[in-house]
Amino acid sequence: MIFQRDFLSKAFNHFPNLKRMNAFPNVKMNDKKLEKYKSKLQELLDNFQAEFTDLQKLKPCFTFLVNPFEADVVTSG
Repeated sequence: MIFQRDFLSKAFNHFPNLKRMNAFPNVKMNDKKLEKYKSKLQELLDNFQAEFTDLQKLKPCFTFLVNPFEADVVTSG
């Protein structure tokens, strides 16, 4: 999502090579290629969400790693 916004704004903060190309006024960015890259990023995001749905179910088990003081040690056995 962050990368897609970066593409849409053409800031390319997360893509230094594209940002360098953007510095040259005589080099035009091909909008079709940028759209293709953006759709590939969406596909990657969708795949990540599909692959890691189990992690959301396990999130309560790992709260102690994030903040040990928030973990409910009495009921989590």
